[in-house]
Amino acid sequence: MPKHDPLFKTLLRDFFGDFLSLAAPEVAPQMNAAGAVFLDKELFTEGPQVRRREVDLLVRVRQRGLGGHLLVHIEIEARARSGIARRLRAYSAQIQARHGIPVLSIVLT
Repeated sequence: MPKHDPLFKTLLRDFFGDFLSLAAPEVAPQMNAAGAVFLDKELFTEGPQVRRREVDLLVRVRQRGLGGHLLVHIEIEARARSGIARRLRAYSAQIQARHGIPVLSIVLT
């Protein structure tokens, strides 16, 4: 795990509502960030080599007024890299298939 990951994960847990308001202002008002549930690590396979990967953070948030939940998937990257969009699409599809609820993916660089 890169050195910056534990620090950012702690900050995101402590200030999740504020982060959501900054990173996704269009959906943040619809989310009950105070009741956010940080889910256990989840492993996924990626690509033809079946490389095992772990998402950085996965948070279940209740949607206000709409009922149901939304999963917020956050990937922490030290720098922008090629292939991140493909990786996020793969993670999102696997998360959606496993949980059956919408996924919002956010990259933090």
